[in-house]
Amino acid sequence: MKKVRYFFIAIMAMIGLNVMATEWVIDFNQMTTLPQSWSKTDTEEASDAGDILSETKISDETNNVQVTISPADESARYPNRFWRTNNGPQLRMYSGTLVISGITAKTIVFDAASKFDITPNEGTLNGKTWTNSAGSSTVTFTVNGNTQINKITVSDQTDSTTPDTPDPTPTGEVKEGTCEDIMAAADGEIFRVTGTCIEIKNATFGNWMLQDATGEIYIYGTLDAQGNTKNFSSLGIEVGDIVTVEGPKKTHNETVELVDVKVIKIVKGEGNNPVDPQPVTGDGTVFDFDANGTTLLGLPGESSGSGESAVTLGDITEAKTATVGAFNITISAGVPNEEGNVATPNRLWNKAPKLRLYSGTLTVSSATDDIKTIVFTLATAPSSAKWGEGNTASTGTIDASAKTSVTWTGNAREVVFSIAKNTQISQITINGDAGNTNPDPQPVTNFNVTVTEALALINALDDGAKTTDQYTVKGYIVSIDEISTDFGNATFDIADEKGGQAVLKVYRCKGLGGEKITDANLIKIDDFVEVKGLLQKYVKNDVTTPELAQNGQIVSINGETSGIQTVNNVADNAVVYNLAGQQISARPKDACYPLGRRTLATKGTQERDARNLKKGLYIVNGRKFIVK
Repeated sequence: MKKVRYFFIAIMAMIGLNVMATEWVIDFNQMTTLPQSWSKTDTEEASDAGDILSETKISDETNNVQVTISPADESARYPNRFWRTNNGPQLRMYSGTLVISGITAKTIVFDAASKFDITPNEGTLNGKTWTNSAGSSTVTFTVNGNTQINKITVSDQTDSTTPDTPDPTPTGEVKEGTCEDIMAAADGEIFRVTGTCIEIKNATFGNWMLQDATGEIYIYGTLDAQGNTKNFSSLGIEVGDIVTVEGPKKTHNETVELVDVKVIKIVKGEGNNPVDPQPVTGDGTVFDFDANGTTLLGLPGESSGSGESAVTLGDITEAKTATVGAFNITISAGVPNEEGNVATPNRLWNKAPKLRLYSGTLTVSSATDDIKTIVFTLATAPSSAKWGEGNTASTGTIDASAKTSVTWTGNAREVVFSIAKNTQISQITINGDAGNTNPDPQPVTNFNVTVTEALALINALDDGAKTTDQYTVKGYIVSIDEISTDFGNATFDIADEKGGQAVLKVYRCKGLGGEKITDANLIKIDDFVEVKGLLQKYVKNDVTTPELAQNGQIVSINGETSGIQTVNNVADNAVVYNLAGQQISARPKDACYPLGRRTLATKGTQERDARNLKKGLYIVNGRKFIVK
């Protein structure tokens, strides 16, 4: 199949452009005819059609705008590419550069997933919005890591939204009014209105719907307590709260709005406990997955249904991180079974409680604050509340005695919850103390971890440091650097899912049972392995590599745990025992012992058919033998 470099001659026929005098939009999601790459599924083979192997340019002669996408660096693990998603093609870059040139750009807005790691050569990048008041005809963004872009908007305005008509200048005094009054008034008039928050559309900028007895209006932009934008979460506004706001009216495409409003008062829930808006300081930080889970987790939508009618937009197929204030919540993908399949994926469902977890981990962390309590709000009806029996925490204490909530208490910068069974969460509220840079060390009680958990443990280490305890890490092999039968070890990468991008390097690891590796075919890509050893933050030439340190060992391969690969110089008359300690009359020279891809011969290299021993596990000279 032809690669991406061949198709751009006709690119303008595929681009969704919003060509205004001062704005240019390229929406990758809408380019359905783009060649795309994807992973192997149950019904189709993997495709690399969307891999970007040479410099790729997208240009528009009218506006003289050009987007130049470089291939990935030669040392990169993955190529830059157009990737197939439920929402359409997505530009995924892992290294190299993204250059935007042509017009004198003052604002560039990236509509991107939670994975976004780029650095501009000039101007200021705040979140996913780049600005330069002086303007720049060429902006080069260096891609530092996994970056997933849905759309890019370039403007020669300092505000890339570029309204169809200039924003009205607020005029006159502040008027008390209803939604109906606002709809009847002229643009630019300033109103104070009280209503109920019925929907939150953007939890960063504070775009939401306000409703009173006379109608509803759109709140477009909400200022925090200090008058800053893009900090809506600090206000703690939730669906159902009664809120009083003040701001100028604007009509945009027949939608009546109050823009950049100031919050005067918030009354929680049914009208009790009025509060003044305050910024998040580390205490009482709320992650409301029912109200804005898609925004928090960077998901394209919610999941629903089953079978042929299933919608999977909310499925969590790779680790997702939500951040509010000083705290982060990271949710892993579901853990696969022995067949390599995830029975039920962790996901954001379309009915409350929306965050639904079935396996894997939920990690709460903070770089600056000590976490004191974590409250999980479940279903409102006790009979519907679900907290998986067997859920555990890496430290602290879990109290699940309440019917509709679960409370964790302790003192840590990171808490890893291992999910054992169906757990359904509406909200997570975190309380902590800021400013303590030396929290009390917490004992580690769980030494069996996923790759995601191992990476979090390594990230907390000093450069070059190792853990004092050994960990058993499970995951899929995604690449193999070397299998050395000369030195008896292997170096390979593992991830939580097949083809995963968040990887742990297993460095010069010994074979099953700590034995030297003598079979060059011992492991292969997509094998599900468990490995054990010290975790290390390895740093060389300012490059950090999270590793399972040298001299670790493979515990199992696809469920097989035997450490026997070869047996040399076993005497023909060696005594054979079963596991009950009973002597068996058969001699080892009468049998060979095949184990998966490894054949166990007794003496020399001659293989013999198993004739006298039944299938089972035996002990010969203190070593285990398997006869199949």
